[in-house]
Amino acid sequence: MKNKLGKQKIEWLLYKASSFLAKNYKGGGIHFWLVVPSIESAFNSKKDKNGMSYYPWAKYFLSKNYAQSKVILKIKEIEMIR
Repeated sequence: MKNKLGKQKIEWLLYKASSFLAKNYKGGGIHFWLVVPSIESAFNSKKDKNGMSYYPWAKYFLSKNYAQSKVILKIKEIEMIR
């Protein structure tokens, strides 16, 4: 993946997905999976005070589960072989 996902790209993805789902599906319990080859390649990481890596933008994406009720957001890693 050439460009890692940041706030602007995540907001755009969520906007497009929620618009599509709102038009095409009624009801709740819809799953929207963001498929990436790996968390490491898709998101920038930071180190916590213990030196462990974490991914703030992945956490930001998943935090949007609490902002709406119809769509359940998940990140799915699928290794892509070249």
